[in-house]
Amino acid sequence: MLGGMEEALRLYGQGVQLILACRAMTATKTSILKDTIIPIFVRLGAVTSSAGVLVSNLLRVTELTSRPDFVSLKSAREAIVILAIEIPLFELACEEYLIKSHACCISQEMMDQRRTLSARLRSWRTAFATLMARCTKDSSQVSTGALLLSYHEMLFVMLGVCISPSRITTDDYLPNFQTIIEQSSIALSGSARHDGTQSPFTFELSVGLPLWFTCVRCREPTIRRTALALLRQAHQVEGLYKRDIGATMGERIMTLEEMHGTAISAGQSPFSLDFKPGASPYPTLTEEKTRTPALLVPGEARIRPLGAFRPRDGYPPGTTEEDMAKLSRNRDQTFLHFSWNERDPSNNTWRTIYGYAPIDFEIA
Repeated sequence: MLGGMEEALRLYGQGVQLILACRAMTATKTSILKDTIIPIFVRLGAVTSSAGVLVSNLLRVTELTSRPDFVSLKSAREAIVILAIEIPLFELACEEYLIKSHACCISQEMMDQRRTLSARLRSWRTAFATLMARCTKDSSQVSTGALLLSYHEMLFVMLGVCISPSRITTDDYLPNFQTIIEQSSIALSGSARHDGTQSPFTFELSVGLPLWFTCVRCREPTIRRTALALLRQAHQVEGLYKRDIGATMGERIMTLEEMHGTAISAGQSPFSLDFKPGASPYPTLTEEKTRTPALLVPGEARIRPLGAFRPRDGYPPGTTEEDMAKLSRNRDQTFLHFSWNERDPSNNTWRTIYGYAPIDFEIA
């Protein structure tokens, strides 16, 4: 599991299917399954977004529910884990609806679902505040509390922005992104080893996911750069994901958005496949050595990362023949697949456009 993501996801899926198949066992064995094995798989799935659908199958057939109050940080963590599975899946469903319908808002049924999830998240926050007021505030509790709060802020933003396809709505949540980096810094300090580093691997909640979320969703330059720096201090492997892959993608997304934000301001096309084979595929934030941009990225330059691929292994669904011809010139190059939204002002609808950019992963 230490970084072999595709293989780990396959094993995780097999484990979920085995758990579902073993629910008819004897009471003693079922107790072990319910009390030990399933909670581990649920926590692992909560920090691995690609496993969301798989772990949701476990939630449907188990009795993992949250209490209205918390007796310990462990119970608070268990409750936020469930929300950390359900809310990202709901946000994904909203995005799929908006893409297919070209609507400017989610459906009424989804609005009702959002209202229910928001109420549950508010209830968690109230119970968490009550618990923290009772805690002794030793360093371990402070660190764990900061970690859980960073997850709360991430989920709060998700529920806030899922209504609309517009990517500028995240600008209303800059204080929440600021809280994420502040609380993540506290959590990292509390979980650090004597030499200041984190343990190589964790399957528990960790700051990696909220920091990655901040890197790709927050467009305030200072906050997102701080998030990237903190992400590089996190566990090397969190759940089924390698930290360095996430950090590289986060930096690449920042660079793309800021470069093309400048292009849009100059009246140029935001994204293209016009790159030179054999040349350095892109500048990094360090190589640019420019002043941190003072302005937020324009809405037209904001992208949604969809994954990475190499042409020799196949193309993402929907790749045009023209793009395939360009991409095939560099069959061994890894490309970041992403999308951005373009609004038609004549009828106030949105369409999704897909793009590709070279990316190199240097894994420690």
